Amino acid sequence: MVNEPTYPEIEVHLPLSGGKAGENLKFPYLEGQSTIKLQNNSLTQKYAFKLKTNNHPAYQIAPVKGVLDANHNITIVVVRTRKPFKDDKLQISIVPISEADAKREIDDVFKRDDSKVMHKTINCLRG
Repeated sequence: MVNEPTYPEIEVHLPLSGGKAGENLKFPYLEGQSTIKLQNNSLTQKYAFKLKTNNHPAYQIAPVKGVLDANHNITIVVVRTRKPFKDDKLQISIVPISEADAKREIDDVFKRDDSKVMHKTINCLRG
């Protein structure tokens, strides 16, 4: 089994709503909105990010991918539509990038070297 990289300078902040902090994104109703904040604490390193879900019809995410500059943060809005809950999950993928990579298409950056990609899975729950 290959160890997945971790990037301690990247923080993923979720609203505190029960459960372990940083693991669950809760929606009190069948539909609603929540946010995820990605924070890059590095003074020099840029990162590319991309979000995916296993229940695509139920979620609208903006932005779904982008570049997180050094010493910056971005707020990602997650809107849940009126679809049945399944075992819903969001996956955030993060990879360090160079200045040249920052000008490339994000999907190409993730295809280049999968061994540098860090994944964080978040449960989406009703509650």
